Amino acid sequence: MRTFSPNTTRSLLDEFNTLFDSALRPQASHQLFSTDSGWLIRIDLPGFDKEDISLNYEDKSLILKAEQSAEQEPQRPALSRRYALGEEVDVDSITAKLELGVLDITLPKKEEQEESVKTIEIQ
Repeated sequence: MRTFSPNTTRSLLDEFNTLFDSALRPQASHQLFSTDSGWLIRIDLPGFDKEDISLNYEDKSLILKAEQSAEQEPQRPALSRRYALGEEVDVDSITAKLELGVLDITLPKKEEQEESVKTIEIQ
């Protein structure tokens, strides 16, 4: 039989609260698809309007933030997510579309540039 001291009980409650809090922490479900022309990130954001979402490119990362205004009901918890992008993404051509609570972010590949041959004059 296990005996619980006040410290043990407190640590069990703390552990339970940690598990419970992490289960309630806002987690946007997302999927990544590869296409012939690049990639698509699909993120479920039910209850958020276009005005509630910001999407920025900074330090080779795509930064998503979603936060409702205080007047909106039901109030959804704010969330933030960062996606590191590789060098092969054409950041100037990234697009995003929100439809029925699903945000689709299109990440086009950079066009392959053919290596040009250049003759170098020897002096």
